[in-house]
Amino acid sequence: MDLTVTGLHLEVTPALREYASKRLSRIENHCEGNMRARIVLSVEKHTHRAQGHVNVEAKEFLAEASGENMYAQIDALVAKLDRQLRDHKRKLASHDRQSGGLHPHDFNPTEDPELDPGGPDPA
Repeated sequence: MDLTVTGLHLEVTPALREYASKRLSRIENHCEGNMRARIVLSVEKHTHRAQGHVNVEAKEFLAEASGENMYAQIDALVAKLDRQLRDHKRKLASHDRQSGGLHPHDFNPTEDPELDPGGPDPA
C-alpha cells in the first residue's frame, strides 16, 4: 500500500502518521491489487477534519469525517472507506457469480425468429 499523510494547517506528527497507517491496514485485505491512499488532515478553528482518497484498480473512493478529536476522525474516515470498499468487493463478487448465464435484460425476443410474431410461419 502506498500511503501519503499530509497536514493542512497542522503538523503531522509521527504518532498521527503511524495511527493512520495502522488503521488503514485494515482495509488492505479488501484489495487484491495495488492500493494508493492519500489522507489529508486539517484543523479549522476547533474542528478537526480527515479526508481520504483511496485508488484501487482504477477506481477512486472518497470519504471525509470532521469533529473535535483527530484520532476519532481518522477512525470514522477509515470506517467509511472500509464500508465503500466492502460494498465494491461484494458488487464485483456478485457480478462474477452471475457471469455464467444469460441475464434477463440480455434477452431480446425480436432477435429470435421462432419467438417473433412476424417470424416464419409454422408449417
